[in-house]
Amino acid sequence: MLLCEIFLFNYKHWESLLYTPVEDVTRSLYGLDTEEGYYVVTGEEAVIEFSGMRGTVAFLSFSLEAGQQALLAVAAVDEANIAYLWAPSRTVRGDVGPSQHLRLHFGNDVRRLRILIRGLQEERIARDAIRINAAVPLFFSWQRYLLLTVGIYCLYLLRPGSRCYERRTDLTGGRQRLFTVACIVLQLLFFYRMLQWNTQALAWPEYMEHHQQYYRLTEALLEGRVDLGGEPSLLGVENPYDPAAREAAGLAYGDFKWDHVYYDGSYYVYFGIVPVLFFYLPFYVITGRHLPHADCIFLLGGLLLAGVAYLLWQIVRRWFPRTPYILYLLLTVSMGAASCLGYAVYKPDFYLVPIMAGIVCGVWGLAFWIGAGRQGKYGVWQLGAGSLCLGLIAGCRPQLLLVLAAGPVLFGRAVFRERKLFTGKSLAQTLALCLPLAAAAAGIMWYNAVRFGSVWDFGASYNLTTNDMTHRGWVWGRCALGIFSYLLQPPRIGAVFPFLQDFRVETVYQGLTLSEMMMGGVLWLFPVLCFGFYGMTKKEFFEERGCYCLVWLLQLMMVVLAVIDAQMAGLLTRYFGDFVWTGMIASALVIMACYDRLERGGGDCRHLQKLVAAACVVTLLSAFLRIFAHSEDAIQNANPALYYQVQSLIAFWM
Repeated sequence: MLLCEIFLFNYKHWESLLYTPVEDVTRSLYGLDTEEGYYVVTGEEAVIEFSGMRGTVAFLSFSLEAGQQALLAVAAVDEANIAYLWAPSRTVRGDVGPSQHLRLHFGNDVRRLRILIRGLQEERIARDAIRINAAVPLFFSWQRYLLLTVGIYCLYLLRPGSRCYERRTDLTGGRQRLFTVACIVLQLLFFYRMLQWNTQALAWPEYMEHHQQYYRLTEALLEGRVDLGGEPSLLGVENPYDPAAREAAGLAYGDFKWDHVYYDGSYYVYFGIVPVLFFYLPFYVITGRHLPHADCIFLLGGLLLAGVAYLLWQIVRRWFPRTPYILYLLLTVSMGAASCLGYAVYKPDFYLVPIMAGIVCGVWGLAFWIGAGRQGKYGVWQLGAGSLCLGLIAGCRPQLLLVLAAGPVLFGRAVFRERKLFTGKSLAQTLALCLPLAAAAAGIMWYNAVRFGSVWDFGASYNLTTNDMTHRGWVWGRCALGIFSYLLQPPRIGAVFPFLQDFRVETVYQGLTLSEMMMGGVLWLFPVLCFGFYGMTKKEFFEERGCYCLVWLLQLMMVVLAVIDAQMAGLLTRYFGDFVWTGMIASALVIMACYDRLERGGGDCRHLQKLVAAACVVTLLSAFLRIFAHSEDAIQNANPALYYQVQSLIAFWM
């Protein structure tokens, strides 16, 4: 890897030594004034033209000061073109050294060279900052060297037939448990650092009122209220949920609370209250300050990573004890990144908090329930903890309550055949299973009834947004579009970093379609999910029928939740989090079942090892590249120094 870093990734340095610097040339300036040792850009565009040269022009160096950023377009007249041949524009930053050295590919006899400069109006450029065929410095990146070394080593460990597959998962031992905790801590350190990338999203709560809803709800609860106050300006509007009616009434964006619930003359928060009760309210009471959304997302990320590790461990203990430890770790890392942590890095905002909270409750709830049924013994505390976590989903992301259907799958045999639940001898287990669910349901129902007069009304349809959601309804015509866009749409891949490209949803649906720029269906972006659908046809892989039924349930949940999201709100990439985690659990079950079956039958596991490793690697790469691929609220605009630094490390040939 050291040789790769020095020679391959720095090939421009070694190649540039083969060319003679071009110095005696005539410079013509357009849109530039001259000072002693500097050019001053006077307009939006400036042009520097070099003439009087003969021979090959292979490198153009354009050095800027730290913080400066320019868009360059380079053109040349050579032996094949009497008119200027223009190359694609490139971004150059003063704090990203590799971006300042362009490898040109014009003819062997360049006679004139023209540089069009944008983005430096009223700024200065050193006269010696623009050089032709100058030696490119050697840019040694310790980050790239270390990450690539670790990555290659991990791929080596994951190679088919590796001895690492001989060590089975057993977290009861101190070494594996310690190593698993260390992996989680390491992921959290990276996650915490990466959450600071989108500086624009981090600043939204400071000046966007709709990103302060959990803050206002925290204050209202401490005052003994569940509403955020009234709004006289909307009382005279015939239909305040219709944006055209609000505009006709003379109400602009700042004249009402955007993206809040408006009901019976008062404002409410329709996002789940559980994150407020468990995070925002305690933090505010203790510190007197509101909890930043990014910090809450970090806490939820830690709970998610720990929950995924615990869930997969319970699956291994109950059904697949032959699972290799390295496979367990690979699935743990992949599931955490794909479920929502990758998106959280891109946009750590208020809207993601209830989604992540719902996923965390679902993962931990399933883990406790699965662990409760191990070896036919139903632990009281695990039943109770699982029911409480799953019940709290209603106060986070209500549609995720579909996961409660796992109850009959996991406990149906114990109720109807073994008679170990819902009998006089199992009163403690029965109460532990039912009471937490009932308590959570009662609390959420009371909260709904106080706000909207109905225990079943969560208030989402009263949202003041881009359309009247009180009349959105359920339209079957949206189902196919939702399934295709969320699951099946192939991604658009290009040759330019970050290689994934987002795009607008195309449809001929004759009605209201709400969507943002999409990235492609999750089955393409996260190919590990395909194992779940494969396993639905392989009943013989599973020794226990309940495990096979759980795969079916979780896969159906993924499809149903995609449809529900498309119906209720539209096509938004953050909604991937609602259903990807269920598909990841199902896929983990199928992968472990395949491996277990091959181990029991003495079969060759190398093909499975190869497929799983490849699918997980693509999933992790996709989760990372998606962070930079979004063009809406893009990191490229929020943190250009980071974006172009990462670009230079990965796309070193640019």
